[in-house]
Amino acid sequence: MGIEEMIAIFLHIIAHDVKNRIVKRQVPQSDETISRQFHLVLNAVLCLQSILLRKPTSVLEGSTDIKWKWFKDMQFIYVLPGWEGSAHDSRVLRNAISIRNGLKVPRGYYNLCDTGYPNEEGFLTPYREDEERIILVEASEAWNNWQWSKLENAMLVECCLELCAKENCKQENGQFKPGFYLLVTKLLELKLHGCGLKAHPHIDGRLRLLKKQHGAIVEMLAASGFGWNDKGKCVVVDKDVFDDWTKVC
Repeated sequence: MGIEEMIAIFLHIIAHDVKNRIVKRQVPQSDETISRQFHLVLNAVLCLQSILLRKPTSVLEGSTDIKWKWFKDMQFIYVLPGWEGSAHDSRVLRNAISIRNGLKVPRGYYNLCDTGYPNEEGFLTPYREDEERIILVEASEAWNNWQWSKLENAMLVECCLELCAKENCKQENGQFKPGFYLLVTKLLELKLHGCGLKAHPHIDGRLRLLKKQHGAIVEMLAASGFGWNDKGKCVVVDKDVFDDWTKVC
């Protein structure tokens, strides 16, 4: 194994916090070889710590750094260290709410997030109709915690498939054409009279959540250790495999 490969393995492990058996999937080496080479690089880094590692400096009380005030007053609800800046927001959030002693949001309350996070219970992001324009909805609509029933979910998917089969409902970029949500709303009203579902925020918000869930399921099933329970219509996986998956980008 060359020096470049040893350093690459070392950086990958400390950056993504992965186990040797995960690295073994990408590098044709045994667990023992990966562990030995990792510690060789680690010992070299420790020998060069005076050159490679920057010693921390104290932050003075009168610091003008605007970030200092958050640490000074400890205005944090939850802190999850260890993730690199390139990790997607939704993956970090998924890890934060799934781990032991993770982030907890009281029922009926929401955290206001940016568009990098998923729209789901406990987390509210702005509605983005397209890449150029953000539509702000009324607060009463945005905070509407609609409890979707199994029948409503099934009928929503059925209406979308029915409309897409009849006419071309998508644009070249894969997004639904303007007015599609209104068509779905009218069709749902015919099938579920008096359901009260609206194009915004109900239909568009639910379709975005279903799309995110579908993407996550596809990503899981493409990874080793995940399976599909056709009877229960769910992904099956061991907890250790899932915990490793949430850490690997």
